[in-house]
Amino acid sequence: MPLLHEGRSLEDAIVLKANNESVGIRMEREYLSYHDCTFFYGAKYSQALITKDDKVYDRLTTTGCSADANHDYYFDITSFLAASRN
Repeated sequence: MPLLHEGRSLEDAIVLKANNESVGIRMEREYLSYHDCTFFYGAKYSQALITKDDKVYDRLTTTGCSADANHDYYFDITSFLAASRN
């Protein structure tokens, strides 16, 4: 089954539905372990929290398989971030 979103921009962010922050973070990591070769092999990544139009996003930037290939992945984390703040 194809994904509805690929997570390459805010507009195309992967929407994560989780009950709490720890489950949501696990879902992000699982996605990256299947879709980014360097994350699978334990590469480092950076994270940024972005707020836009009453939604909250995680942008995870990984260093790709070659030294000059960075990849950004966007996740809509509104559901579990709001739940963890209440």
